[in-house]
Amino acid sequence: MDITSIITDRIHSWDLFELFVIAINGEAIVVGNVSDISDTGLSIQIDSGNYQNFEDGSPIRCVISGSSMKEIKFAGKIIRTETVATSFGVKGFMAIEFSNPALASEQLKALISAYSK
Repeated sequence: MDITSIITDRIHSWDLFELFVIAINGEAIVVGNVSDISDTGLSIQIDSGNYQNFEDGSPIRCVISGSSMKEIKFAGKIIRTETVATSFGVKGFMAIEFSNPALASEQLKALISAYSK
């Protein structure tokens, strides 16, 4: 997949940002908000600095939750972590690739479909 299709297939929405993500890698845990999502992965925005304990390329387990939805669990791999200065202060971002996008849960597929409209 080339970078153009990755960018155009990503869904960005303020509604997505209301969804929480708990990401777990061994003993390290972060809580953030969904920044964007696609069929192949998602990125999360994290307020605290503990995301720096996560290494690129390492496996990760996540749970997405929101006020009006069932929890969605998935596994993946950390593609990138970075620190970004925003107008709201310094934030962390973590890009996660789903372990098996073809077998993404029906709930995750429904979530992507709902926000792509």
